[in-house]
Amino acid sequence: MVSAIDKEFGPIPRGADPSIVASVEPVQEGERRVTVRRPGPVPILSQAYHVPANTHPDTPALWLLGAVLSAGRSSRLYTALVTTGLAQSAGAGSSDTRDPYLFRVSVTSRSETDPPRLEAATIAVLEQLAQDGVTDAELTKVRRQFRAGYVFGSEGVTNQARSLGQHEISDTWRRAETYLAELDQVTAEDVQRVCATYLVERNRTTGWFLPEGDSR
Repeated sequence: MVSAIDKEFGPIPRGADPSIVASVEPVQEGERRVTVRRPGPVPILSQAYHVPANTHPDTPALWLLGAVLSAGRSSRLYTALVTTGLAQSAGAGSSDTRDPYLFRVSVTSRSETDPPRLEAATIAVLEQLAQDGVTDAELTKVRRQFRAGYVFGSEGVTNQARSLGQHEISDTWRRAETYLAELDQVTAEDVQRVCATYLVERNRTTGWFLPEGDSR
């Protein structure tokens, strides 16, 4: 069978590689909003901001920005929203993708919290960081968190293979060798700059899930 296939198709010359087609999304020029009303327990706020591809120089600063905002109980969003009783949980961060994607902020409200108040408090956290920046203590803390996560995540060949594969999908496997060094090069000014650049109203899509009816 193999010889017959080779006889019939072997002489046919190989065609040219197809060109890579990459679409470019137009720049967003104003906030977009969507509200979904369905049965459910509590309101949920989701904000999405356009950010560059994983290969962009701002990516390490965006990693650290997400951690400053939501990694641990001393993070900005937790302190402002969860500790104060406005929300049950809050998270933020970007995904590692080869194409431009999104930096997301997600907040699960408490049932008694007024949604506009929660949204205003969330935006205030971002605006304050963009205006006043981050402290050296915050930056040191989140760097240590990333380093610990990297070390523990590298235990065993399975985890190492997974890490290499994830880096290869979004950029190159060699980034596993430069990952920690890239984080160490990020300054507090870099974190403040990417917050002020990307986490702004004109670049934001805001989504609300508002429960109605019986959630059972």
